[in-house]
Amino acid sequence: MTTTGKDEEPSTGEKLRKLDEEIRLSAGAKFIDQTQSRSFSLNILKTNGQELILACRQVSDPDHGVRLMALDNREAGLQAHREIDRLVHNFVSSAKTLVEHTREFVRERYSDTSFDSLYNRRVKELFASEPIAKFVHDLRNYMVHKGLPDSFMFLHFDNTSEAAENSTRLTTGVRYSTSSLLEWDGWTAPAKTFINSVGEHLDIRWFVEGCLEKVLEFHKWMDASLYEYHADDLHKLGRMQAEYACAAEGQASNLHSEAPIERVTGERGEIDADGVASIDSLVSKVDEVGREILSQIRRIDVAPRAPDAFTSERPIGAEIRQGDIIGTPIVWCNDSEGRRVIAFMTRGSDLLGLDAENYERVDQLCSKILELTWAKNKLSKEFIEKAIIEWFRGSFGAEACPGLSQAVAATCREHVAPLEVWAPIANLEVESAFEFGPATIEPISAAFLSKLEADAIARSQGDKARVSTLFAKLRKRMQGFAAVVVRLEAEPLRAQNDGLAIAQSVVGLLRFFSPVAREPWQVCSTALLGAEVVLKKQVMVIGEGAFSFTDGVIFSPYWWRLSDAKLTELRSTYLKAASKLVLLDGLNEFAQVVRAGLLLYSVSTTLHSQEDRLIYALSAAEGLLIKHSMELVEFNLEERLALLLAVDKPNQDIVARNVREIYRLRKRHGATLGSHDEEAMMLFACNTHVALCVALENLDRFETKADFIEAINRRKSKSPK
Repeated sequence: MTTTGKDEEPSTGEKLRKLDEEIRLSAGAKFIDQTQSRSFSLNILKTNGQELILACRQVSDPDHGVRLMALDNREAGLQAHREIDRLVHNFVSSAKTLVEHTREFVRERYSDTSFDSLYNRRVKELFASEPIAKFVHDLRNYMVHKGLPDSFMFLHFDNTSEAAENSTRLTTGVRYSTSSLLEWDGWTAPAKTFINSVGEHLDIRWFVEGCLEKVLEFHKWMDASLYEYHADDLHKLGRMQAEYACAAEGQASNLHSEAPIERVTGERGEIDADGVASIDSLVSKVDEVGREILSQIRRIDVAPRAPDAFTSERPIGAEIRQGDIIGTPIVWCNDSEGRRVIAFMTRGSDLLGLDAENYERVDQLCSKILELTWAKNKLSKEFIEKAIIEWFRGSFGAEACPGLSQAVAATCREHVAPLEVWAPIANLEVESAFEFGPATIEPISAAFLSKLEADAIARSQGDKARVSTLFAKLRKRMQGFAAVVVRLEAEPLRAQNDGLAIAQSVVGLLRFFSPVAREPWQVCSTALLGAEVVLKKQVMVIGEGAFSFTDGVIFSPYWWRLSDAKLTELRSTYLKAASKLVLLDGLNEFAQVVRAGLLLYSVSTTLHSQEDRLIYALSAAEGLLIKHSMELVEFNLEERLALLLAVDKPNQDIVARNVREIYRLRKRHGATLGSHDEEAMMLFACNTHVALCVALENLDRFETKADFIEAINRRKSKSPK
């Protein structure tokens, strides 16, 4: 054994393991773990408070409160009252729990430190004689040791001068009798002062909102102070994490250098051999598997068709004769032994094909070919499948035949070309063409169709009559409409699939800006031609000596005519931002969320049922303004939508109340809707549309949905009380 006289350098793996241990044991990592642990107690109070505030808001809505106090709805009203008492108990208990947990957290970890002094001073300033905080803590003792306070649901009519002239203001809710509360001798002085200050009755929602606001403000200060206290620890942690990342990246680079990526150029195009050792090995494998599958082709004896249960009286729409069929059909069926088979060629009177399990290897071959760079963006799986079947047909029984890979490559070279996909848009007319993301919106003019017809006649080999008949139908169906035009290089089927997918996104995003998108009483029928929803009625009325037949539409389709002037207006506001959302590739999380919201809302505008429209609009709003499914959805949606759309408290209350109405309507799915319910749905749809527009305006400002929501939440501290 020879030595160099120096200690050997540790391996990259050993270095990573050592760094990982140092990171886990560092003061910065421990602080982050402690912060996460402390958040659990705060979350209990916050969620209990949100649930209680939401319940109070619901019974405070006059329409809903009156229903709960109606005689025929007594049990529901009683349960609402019980539920508020339960939530009050949870809230005051969790407030006390948070105080004890926080006090123990500081005592155990920061005793006799500068932060300990800072914490105690701040607590004394904010809570030592704070009336609401003291009341909440004393109320917890009241409920634990004495019982539930006397609370009651109330209905109050205000005819004072504060109410509008010749009107009555109605208020509802749940409150405590202060005289009853004061019978207990356990109140501290600040709590008793608070009770005396509120008058005859104490509104539950008032003290809950006040307490929660102060507690959250305090813990926000505490978080900031702790991060400042641990600034050096966090800095060291960041350095170690950066060192770990560099070491891990170096290890990854070494692994890549051991197996360099080859680039192979040939008539099949340039590819990265990242999934295959080389193009030659893939060609060899494709040819080998192709020959194996070819050897499994057999005669298919099709199982006899079961007789129909009864004779149909439907008239025959079309009769297909053997001479009308071009080529050999591809048919999935069961053979005479009940096995699943695919038949795709004939020899004499015999039908030939493969068993399903053998045909699965064709599917695997298609997937393997689509892994190649030159294929994945230009070919469809169906195209490759048809090319393979054509090779089967030409190679079966032949003494010599080209390899499968060569045949597929030749078919690709023949069919891959620059193509234009035109997808007509029903009920949309544009004055001029304009770009929208990777596509353009162009008018289908009479001149355009005439040129297409002339080109088709020139290639039709004398079959002018059939071509002219076809184009007469096309003129009647689509002339004057706009179309989504996508230009790409691919084989025709792949071009059609990709072009159609892009066109669907383009129309979905564009429809969001339709003049009727914010008018929920109208239905937007702008869609890809053939996919538009236009409800029709066809009814026969028969009587003694009388007969009538009605054929018409239930809702007239809205015809959207997009002028250059209107287009200029849209471009100056939202259209440019929306055009960035056509393709998902490259979008950050926030952009993806906004895209999903626009498309969901866009679908809602095409629906005729108000309830169905509500579901889509609500999903769009929740997707934009709710962080995750574990949040209290209704509470957070009403708060964030109100903060986003209104700057003053009265208008925020209107928005929030509308959200609560919408959730109540959602729970009454299938119930008869009144005019007030329909008005609520319309207002919510309009509010959701505006919220999505605001998000679209801020598309480049935020990376994540959480960033956007945090910006909305910050408005709460700035909004007037």
